[in-house]
Amino acid sequence: MIDASGGIDSILSDLLVITRELEKYDKEMLGRPSIILLNKVDLPEARSSAKMALDQIEHPRKNVVTASAATGEGIERLLDRIIEVMGDERKK
Repeated sequence: MIDASGGIDSILSDLLVITRELEKYDKEMLGRPSIILLNKVDLPEARSSAKMALDQIEHPRKNVVTASAATGEGIERLLDRIIEVMGDERKK
């Protein structure tokens, strides 16, 4: 989960930090399916930054979800993605 209210540079920086931490912990984790959640899209600046980030994040677009924990917006979509990703993994 990444706080989208800090702007596009903050989103991309946070994603890079997360990726590096996963790589340090276990490089194999980077090859596993993942979902990136851009949170706080109830805030106008976060919504705008999240839209810009969608075009710049090198991750399957369907696995980048925007949501607001405060309002619940996007939570259903997040749950659907989790179920889909987990279902795909169980089939392997």
